[in-house]
Amino acid sequence: MSNDEKLLFDEAPTLYGTSPGWFLLWCLLVPVVVGIIALVVWKISLKNTRLQISGDRVLFRTGWLSTKETEVRAQDVRDIEITKTFWQRLADTGDLSLSTSGQSGMEISIAGLKDPERVREIINASRP
Repeated sequence: MSNDEKLLFDEAPTLYGTSPGWFLLWCLLVPVVVGIIALVVWKISLKNTRLQISGDRVLFRTGWLSTKETEVRAQDVRDIEITKTFWQRLADTGDLSLSTSGQSGMEISIAGLKDPERVREIINASRP
C-alpha cells in the first residue's frame, strides 16, 4: 500500500466470531482449569510443610523451591495455642502455634493440622 492511499478498513477477526461454540466452551473451562492448577499447587505446598516431633525437639519445615526450618527444644516451649474455626471444628482440624521463652511472638505456626490437641499432648509429654 502506498502512502497516498487512504486506509478504509483494518480489523482482525474476533475470537468469538470465528467459532462461537469453541469460544463458549473455553470460557466455561477456564475456571475449571485454573481451579485444578490452583489445587495442584496448593497440594504440593502442603506436602512440603511438615511438623515433626522427635525426642525433645520440635521441627517445622516448609517450602517447595526454597525452604525454611525452625527447630525448638520441647523444654523451651512456653505457650501452645490452638485455634479452630467453625469449619475446622467440623473437619477435626485446627491451627497450632508455639512460642518459646526466647521469642515474644509465635515462633512456629501451622494451619490445618489434623487433631492439634494430640500434638499438644505429645509436646507436653516431651517436656521435663
